[in-house]
Amino acid sequence: MRSMPLWYRFDLSPAWVPGNPTRPDRLIWDTHSGTEHDHVVELLTRSAARIPGAVYRPSTPCSGTIQLGSGSAQLISNG
Repeated sequence: MRSMPLWYRFDLSPAWVPGNPTRPDRLIWDTHSGTEHDHVVELLTRSAARIPGAVYRPSTPCSGTIQLGSGSAQLISNG
């Protein structure tokens, strides 16, 4: 439910890709709509709509891992 304002605000069409034992789940979105990777990370970790306790660790300028407790997902922006 927290993600709904994010998708509507930035006109995102995210794709959730289930992980496997060697790779975490992945959330991938197209940045051609003008949505910057940093804006998504900001909303998920520092905004009023953030996921409380979530920590983001960047890997590249367009990807990284968001972690909450023992769970994690890789965030990837294409574009």
